[in-house]
Amino acid sequence: MKDIRLADLNFREVVNYGGQPPVQNEYANPLKCHEYCVSCEDSGLICRTGGRVDLMSHGCDSADFEEVLGPMPAEGAEVHRPVLFLLEDPGAHYGNGAPVDFSDFRKQPPVNHYYWTPNVPTWPVRVADFKKNFYGPYSASLMRRH
Repeated sequence: MKDIRLADLNFREVVNYGGQPPVQNEYANPLKCHEYCVSCEDSGLICRTGGRVDLMSHGCDSADFEEVLGPMPAEGAEVHRPVLFLLEDPGAHYGNGAPVDFSDFRKQPPVNHYYWTPNVPTWPVRVADFKKNFYGPYSASLMRRH
């Protein structure tokens, strides 16, 4: 991530890895999570909605997509600051680590850096580009469009 404030939010506040891990899609040894954000639970938000957050996933910022797909196409207004995507529950147990107990809550935090990374060689445009991995190309196409 280019923006150190986004990296701090992602890797130290939302999920605490004790620092920002190096950027890569997957890690041979899963990253060790020490704790995670429980502000929604502490504020009573989860209780009021009748749900619970037990799977967590952090996405990546637009700079990470550029690392995978090359520079963002110059269409419309330019993006001058990376945008962070925080994603909860990325479908079943996809890419999450072992449950971590923290502050009377238990969650499965992510153990990878990227989630739903585009597996297309260029910035996707058409729905046909989404076949193999829907979420990564879809997120990339939304970034390109907006």
